Amino acid sequence: MATHTTRCLSLVKGRRIRVTQLDGCGRPVYGDDSQVVSKGFISVAFTANTTDSDEISVTNAAGDICVFEPSVTSLTGYGVEISFCEVDPELFALVTGQPVVLGGDGTTVIGFDVDPNISLENSNFALELWAGSPTGDACSTAGAQGAYGYLLLPYLHGGILGDFTVENGAVTFTLTGANTKEGNAWGKGPYPVMLSPTGVNEVQRATITGVPTGGTFTLTYSGSTTSAIAYNATAGAVQTALEALNNLAPGDVTVSGGPGPGTPYTFTFGGTLAGKDVVAMTATGTFTGGATPTITISTITPGVVPASSVMSTSISSTAALRTIIVDLEPPASACGARPLLDPGLPSLTAVAGVVTGLSVALTVTPAATGPVWYDFGDGTWDYVAAPGTTTHVYPSAGAYTVKATQNNKWVSATVNPV
Repeated sequence: MATHTTRCLSLVKGRRIRVTQLDGCGRPVYGDDSQVVSKGFISVAFTANTTDSDEISVTNAAGDICVFEPSVTSLTGYGVEISFCEVDPELFALVTGQPVVLGGDGTTVIGFDVDPNISLENSNFALELWAGSPTGDACSTAGAQGAYGYLLLPYLHGGILGDFTVENGAVTFTLTGANTKEGNAWGKGPYPVMLSPTGVNEVQRATITGVPTGGTFTLTYSGSTTSAIAYNATAGAVQTALEALNNLAPGDVTVSGGPGPGTPYTFTFGGTLAGKDVVAMTATGTFTGGATPTITISTITPGVVPASSVMSTSISSTAALRTIIVDLEPPASACGARPLLDPGLPSLTAVAGVVTGLSVALTVTPAATGPVWYDFGDGTWDYVAAPGTTTHVYPSAGAYTVKATQNNKWVSATVNPV
């Protein structure tokens, strides 16, 4: 019988929501203003929508029940109501289908209209919600940023601005009337929300040269040094010496190869060091015989932490809600809509800038095949057509971290306009 494990988590507080625009078929819309991340919400209420089948009851001539089938309640989906303490016009527009209002410069969004004549048929969106907090052993997994409850409603339809009151106090707004629909095309989603199942375990190697005929050597890992190990020790003896260190537990390293000095020892890190960039060991030899014998350590395979990833399994097209535990922290909140990029496009490997005063000419490697989202590091961003070259003028001299992506996986570099 195959073994399995289960992760449980108590959900504590709402952390973020993300609203993503969908088309009429429930597919994410890729574009420059297709998603909004917000922490300015008070609550998200889920109401189960149900239907009841007919109860069947038949009595015989004596008045006794001879046929009875009770009514059955079926779940048809969920209604969603979101209360906000922060007004984000573009978020409201995505949910309600209402138009935004632009300021005098023609580019800054300063509000939204509420037009009763606009049909809710044009309002389709997905809602993601993060809850929970990084507690306990939530960060024991390499690359984990905490443990969060992640709730996904992949296909919501409609949404209106509900009742509100302006008074001597905080004004809150409620979006109501949104209901889940069947037929979503979310699949695994366009965003990285969890860690990939595995990273790459580090592999190091110790090689003895000079053909010693006697003596010993020691290994040092992160400041702790083994007792003396015979020059011709077996792999098992070397592993025992390493596991005796106070900073290595059984399973943290597996030794193969040997015995020395003719065959190198190979160290494969696992256990609590699985999928991590492990500090390189050092070795000191006290050998006899041979021709200037020595021992060296080399890294054969660097450890790599698990990467961020979309959901590991697709959500059913008929599902109304998914709730899972994820190890990545929620995305950063920002006022206004941001781009949604196609995760199927190739990843960028680098972004670089050529500085001319406060102006920086930016390019990406490889040349982009789709639109590029730039975050310039000064509070502004842009959505640039392929091949992804652009020029940005910074407000003042200094060091800025510029980031770029064409598939939601970022690369970054530091630029220094003067």
